[in-house]
Amino acid sequence: MMADRQAPARVSAPQLIAALLIGFVCIPAEGAISLVAHAAGTGGHTNGDTTSAVNTAGASLLVAAVGGSGSGTFTVSDTYNNVWIPLSSPGADAVNGIVRIYYVVNPAVGSGHQVSVTGSGIFATIAMQAFSGVAVVSTLETQSGAATGSSTTFQAGSVTPLAAGDIVVAAIEQGSATSVTMSGATVTDQIATVGGLSYGVAMAYLLAPSSSPQNPTWTTNITTVASRSTGIFAQAPAGGPRVTAQGFSF
Repeated sequence: MMADRQAPARVSAPQLIAALLIGFVCIPAEGAISLVAHAAGTGGHTNGDTTSAVNTAGASLLVAAVGGSGSGTFTVSDTYNNVWIPLSSPGADAVNGIVRIYYVVNPAVGSGHQVSVTGSGIFATIAMQAFSGVAVVSTLETQSGAATGSSTTFQAGSVTPLAAGDIVVAAIEQGSATSVTMSGATVTDQIATVGGLSYGVAMAYLLAPSSSPQNPTWTTNITTVASRSTGIFAQAPAGGPRVTAQGFSF
């Protein structure tokens, strides 16, 4: 006689779902760009300046702005030995003041982080911002800069983000102005010019509300000249969770 066959066990729906999920991992999407830390120097030094120390842990982008002499050569460095990349020069204003923006993607970060600018007779001041949620590939999207004119309002030129939520970082060497604001943006630091010793600088940022052109306006408290620069940096990839199993993504 043939042995009796055992009837197959019934598998409930919850058991089936649990079995299918074995070995699968959900990886959460990246968050929006946010400010991790910011800091500035004090100004008043002919050969350079250094920011206060901050904790930059978690940042994927560092941005620094230097206001100084248009005839000077700036060297930007930090306490974590990152390599700083400059944006294009916007040129010097009518009194030879210039602003330059520098950035680091996927930097070494942590506590006690300071950024410095050095050089001989550069009359420079420095400020920095650290952001999380920024893409670490194809990071810089576009930039603009300008230095002409005497006014109380200034623009660096139109820039167009690839997507809403990308970050617009702006900087200005604000001549003789002692206070500045920027339309729709957060001004993180501003240091006034110290006569005969250093040019001033201010930094601001905003998250692009859409992928339409952006040209935010700086406003100074007095009529002055100014050099200004703007860069747009991409946010990290967004979307729903990715489900992976055995090295494959779906």
